[in-house]
Amino acid sequence: MKTLVVIYIMLFAVSSYAYGEEIQFNTSADLKSWCKNESAEYFLAKDKTPFNWSASEWNEGNIINVKGSWKVGVVEFVVKCRVRKGLQEKQAVISIAEKRKAVKESFDSSYAGDELQLNSSADLRLWCKNKSEKYFLAKDKAPYNGASSWRNEGNIINIKGSWKVNSMEYMVKCRVRKGLKEKYAVISIEEK
Repeated sequence: MKTLVVIYIMLFAVSSYAYGEEIQFNTSADLKSWCKNESAEYFLAKDKTPFNWSASEWNEGNIINVKGSWKVGVVEFVVKCRVRKGLQEKQAVISIAEKRKAVKESFDSSYAGDELQLNSSADLRLWCKNKSEKYFLAKDKAPYNGASSWRNEGNIINIKGSWKVNSMEYMVKCRVRKGLKEKYAVISIEEK
């Protein structure tokens, strides 16, 4: 019964919001409310019931940001919304992603102190992704939209990738000779 009441309340809130006039974002509270409603609607459309919404908001000049989270079952999702003050909802950006554990924990525990031997492009790609993500997390920055490609030059494996951090894009390059341990791998991270 409680679940149905929550769903009904959420559907009522979402539907009344959806048929109203288009929202103009003048305050962070405007975006926070919109972000909550849009993300709830996303989960409800997938027949999933989100709960435990929490969010924080901040301004970067004339850009309003909201970062929130929902629980869906036992999984936590991160919701990020962003828009310039004064714009309408069709210009707002929203992203919803499953929350991941910190790379530092998953990467370090996987190898339990042993150095990883890099035998293939898949090995270097994983190493490069984890090391570069760990680099940003150590600076309290959350990278997103990671992408990479690889190529071999004889015995040398090359990975070229990128991350977005806030509004900046960073190029990541990793290189190692096949079969060597990770301490011989080279990584460079540069702003694009």
